[in-house]
Formats: sequence, structure tokens, C-alpha cells
Amino acid sequence: MKRSKSVRLVLLGSVPFALVACDGQPQATREVRQTQHFSSVRDCVLAQVPSAICQAAFDDARERGELIAPRYLDLQRCEDDFFAGNCMVSRDNRAYVPIAKGLALTTQRTVPVQPEDEQPEQASSSSSGGGGGGGG
Repeated sequence: MKRSKSVRLVLLGSVPFALVACDGQPQATREVRQTQHFSSVRDCVLAQVPSAICQAAFDDARERGELIAPRYLDLQRCEDDFFAGNCMVSRDNRAYVPIAKGLALTTQRTVPVQPEDEQPEQASSSSSGGGGGGGG
């Protein structure tokens, strides 16, 4: 009986190694970032970004903009810096601020590296230039 228990333990212990061996080496990955510019939530949604993400991004941008936007007591001074028609009264009605014209949304995801993606990098990193000596 002890012998069969030992065999079972060995077999169970070897299952993860067998799965790794069947799958091959771990898949290499890389980060892909993409920045898109949108002038409205609707434009964002039309670009197939989930509406909840678009709305949250615009709300967050508006809140941050209110905190960091320059504030002017005079409309003319705001328009001197941001051109006529590009300023509005702040939400608290205490100043003039530039109008936000849109949002830059950056998405990031991890994707598997394809073998053809790895080869040029390896080729360029393995090549080295030989330098000839100096003249006399």
C-alpha cells in the first residue's frame, strides 16, 4: 500500500510540470498603449470605448480641470491668453476659466509577443559594429 501512495504523490506532483511542458515556454508579453483624443463622450463611445469608461474619464477630467485651470477675474485677460470665445465662467461663478476642448484618453493592455515581433529586436540587439583601429 505504501508503494501505491508514493506513486500517486509522484504522479500528482508531476502534473504541473507536464502541463508546462505541453504548453511550451511561458508566453512573452508586452505593454501596448494607445492615446485617442475625443471632444465629447459621444465621440469616445463611437470609437468603441465602453460608455462607462468614457463618462468617467470626462467627469474626472472636468473635476481635475477645475482644480488646475488658471482662473481670471476678468474675461478679457482670460481671452488674451486663450483667445476670444474660449473662456467661460467657473462653476462657482467666481472667475473665468478656459473652456476644455476635449479629452486625451490613454488605454493600456498586455498582449502576447508574436515570434516575428521578437526576431527584429533580437537581431538588432545581437548585432554589433566592429571598430577599426585608428590611423597613424
